[in-house]
Amino acid sequence: MSNISENYIYDQDNVRLRELSLGYNIPIPSNISIKRAYIQLVGRNLFFLSKKAEDIDPEMMLGTSLGIQGINHNMLPALRSVGMNITLNF
Repeated sequence: MSNISENYIYDQDNVRLRELSLGYNIPIPSNISIKRAYIQLVGRNLFFLSKKAEDIDPEMMLGTSLGIQGINHNMLPALRSVGMNITLNF
């Protein structure tokens, strides 16, 4: 390991919900020309829970050096997004 002091080493537990998708097949009556309809909600980076050390994200990269990996210093947070997909088969 490089010259990193023990003051900057954390035993950190964290949980991240990176992606969640929920889908539903919509029942279609036989007299409609649509054969199948499917709707899906997709969420990405919905939450990040960390313990002990604030502003530490193991996926953040301040640079390419191992000494600064995981430090969240004036960086943008992971982008949170929610979307919806609709699939129709005719």
